[in-house]
Amino acid sequence: MYKLVFRTLSAVILLVGAFIVLSGCEKKMEKVDITELDLGNRGEVCDSMNHLDGEKLYMANTKEEYETLLHRIPNSLPNIDFSNSTFIFISGGVQCLLNQKVSLLQEKSNQYTLTVDLLEGIGLSVESWYIAICTNKKIPNNATINLKINKHF
Repeated sequence: MYKLVFRTLSAVILLVGAFIVLSGCEKKMEKVDITELDLGNRGEVCDSMNHLDGEKLYMANTKEEYETLLHRIPNSLPNIDFSNSTFIFISGGVQCLLNQKVSLLQEKSNQYTLTVDLLEGIGLSVESWYIAICTNKKIPNNATINLKINKHF
């Protein structure tokens, strides 16, 4: 009887130890709160920003960088408190854009992933899109931000 209890107890302890070790290896990602900004008519904004590479991430951590990046936009720019925020801009083109969603995850202290989900329809021409977001926390200039653009039909 004692042998059975001893074997069962050691198996349980081994399983609990393995679970603790494996759960410590799990990647913990923290969602960063963002606010999407409206810079004006999508077509006008994208036409004004056509000097930038498409589907590339641009980041501004100061008012000067922000105004320099968006200097061609004819509309007045939204105010951002750069003491605790970062501005991010991306643009591109798809066929018949139906919907777009964006999320930002912090993977490590200085590594982030920005995911853009684009829902496309069937169309004959390319439609411009842009994402302009303000984060709720400052992202360092030397941070790595991996950009993932997923296009769905």
